[in-house]
Amino acid sequence: EFDYAATSATTGTTFSWERKPAAGITTTAPASGTGARVEHVLTNTTPNPIDVTYTYTLTANGCSNTQDVVVRVNPRPQLSTTVTPAAICSGATFSYAPDSDTEEASFVWTRIAPASITGGTTSGTGSISQALTNTSVNPVNVIYRFTTSANSCAGTSQDVVVTVNPSPKLNSQLTANVCSGSTFSYAPTSATEGATFSWSRAASGGNAASSGPGNISEVLTNTTTAPITVTYEITTRANGCDGAPQNLVVTINPRPVLNSLLTA
Repeated sequence: EFDYAATSATTGTTFSWERKPAAGITTTAPASGTGARVEHVLTNTTPNPIDVTYTYTLTANGCSNTQDVVVRVNPRPQLSTTVTPAAICSGATFSYAPDSDTEEASFVWTRIAPASITGGTTSGTGSISQALTNTSVNPVNVIYRFTTSANSCAGTSQDVVVTVNPSPKLNSQLTANVCSGSTFSYAPTSATEGATFSWSRAASGGNAASSGPGNISEVLTNTTTAPITVTYEITTRANGCDGAPQNLVVTINPRPVLNSLLTA
């Protein structure tokens, strides 16, 4: 609020005033009036300071004079950078460099995040650069609440929201058994919604190497007389993020055969 009371050393002086139009300034106050005091709420809708001129007419003893009173209306600075940055994967570094159209703006922020987010500090100034880990199975929004200041004026707080996607993993069984010559079938699952899967298996025990997406379905053979194992390396992907590969270990049991003479 612009609060100004004109005075004069000349006894009996009266006052009238007129406010000159200024682009970018809005107000519900009248553009002119009488009296020494002006109390006007002036809003600067631009990112830069604006000078507003009040021209006072002073009258005393039949004589008058005009003088300008100039008030600078500083803006309430705001972020000009996006408040919805791209999502990151759990464990990645979130980097954000705030900016404002108001020159020489400074920035203070606090972080609001659920307990499932770890890493970094919860408050700071200026840019953000911190690794964020999501320990849950679902995407989590982390809020950075910014206050932008310039020319001794603070803007209204703004929330910068970044989604931290989880590192998805299997919640299906990681061990299995199958008889030699049988089809091994496995449908991977994850607690993270929308997860997809890819897998690979090295050559082992007479079984050629193989790989593929999604479910596993293949015949596994054990040509020995003792159980052997084969390992599938499975990668789970969701929301553009890959989880750490996990091993599914399958035991292939042999089909027992006689080792004595087949004729008596």
